[in-house]
Amino acid sequence: MRKSDFSQRLHAEMACVHVSPELRRRALAAARGEEKPTMKRKISVAVVFALVAVMAAAAALAAASRMGILDFVGMHQDVYIPEDAQSYIQSDVATIEQDGVVVNIRELYYDGRTARMTVDVTPRNDTILLLGTDCSMKDNWQNLWKAADRSWDNADERTVYDLYVQKGCASAYSVNVWTVDEENGTGGGGTMDYTLGEDGTLTVFREATYEDDRAERKITLKVGLTPFTDPEKDELDDSRRMVAEQRMTLTSAAANAVDEAGVVQGVYVSTEPVVYESIGVRVDRVMIEEKPQELYATIDYTVIDRELYQKTDDGLFFSFIDPSKTGAIWEQRLTGGITSGGQSYPIDGNLETATRYRQEETLGKNELHETYTLGSYECWNKTRFEDKSLTMRPATQADIDAAREAVEPEE
Repeated sequence: MRKSDFSQRLHAEMACVHVSPELRRRALAAARGEEKPTMKRKISVAVVFALVAVMAAAAALAAASRMGILDFVGMHQDVYIPEDAQSYIQSDVATIEQDGVVVNIRELYYDGRTARMTVDVTPRNDTILLLGTDCSMKDNWQNLWKAADRSWDNADERTVYDLYVQKGCASAYSVNVWTVDEENGTGGGGTMDYTLGEDGTLTVFREATYEDDRAERKITLKVGLTPFTDPEKDELDDSRRMVAEQRMTLTSAAANAVDEAGVVQGVYVSTEPVVYESIGVRVDRVMIEEKPQELYATIDYTVIDRELYQKTDDGLFFSFIDPSKTGAIWEQRLTGGITSGGQSYPIDGNLETATRYRQEETLGKNELHETYTLGSYECWNKTRFEDKSLTMRPATQADIDAAREAVEPEE
């Protein structure tokens, strides 16, 4: 059974288990001998521990049904998730104690360049409401959760503040999660998503892609909690933000071995440059790198005719396509990798003066081929240019060094 299916089934089963806060308090107090039951008939020890067992089961179901890394990335369209993707994910990595909340780094994946994690932020009591960093008190309350097994009710127009009042909350916090690379002080660019559980736990998904590859990387994970000073007016007080920190060493889930001939396992490079005559561009190198959960694709290209290049309006983008398919270029595109988005940037100047550029993206692990067709188009108005084929070969360490040196500034 897939993890997402298991999570959905647990969510359905959990809907049958409801324990009120008062019953929870009384059962625990009775179990500890702190409070006598106020019933006319005596409550037996067996009943007390049965109630405790129900509550424990409910808590376990809540934890088990929380969204994981693959649940979050699985909501993206046209993404390929390998069957063994879960085997590269660590569980229950670390716990951070902070005023008002407990932070549990529940899942972690790292492949040398990209880190993904799920972080559970749990209030210490039911009077605290946690919001994702891009959610406001004026938003529809359904924006607090994004789980695939919860449908959106268009008739429910309650705001987050309405939920805050109905739950009898006394405080609310906006939650942000980010990482800092300790070696260079930079954060990894990436995405963040979240979902609010029925028990009040805010599960945050954080993806960070760093500037270089490192088998081992020391980072600091930071969880910021910014209080709402006036929830009704949707006002935050940044000066009172609390930050919980956890230093961590990320270790790559897999390494690329090098054989005696200098060939790097799992890395491939195009055999020769390819010229796109109509737009005055030469693709110098395409590199494909196998990672445990996806393929990293890097395209290095050079402007060889500035006048022809003007057709692209500085919006040139390449797409790995299946030429056997018909339709627009995005309809022909190969399956994408798990890491969200892609980027294209100049590597020897700005957009007006640069001649060399790099495009980076990911492909699904099912898209490892000996030959790739690279379509070109203008990203603003989708004007399509030429398609070219490139043949791949195993890369050597020298190929990888050349690709790295292409973007490193000269000293």
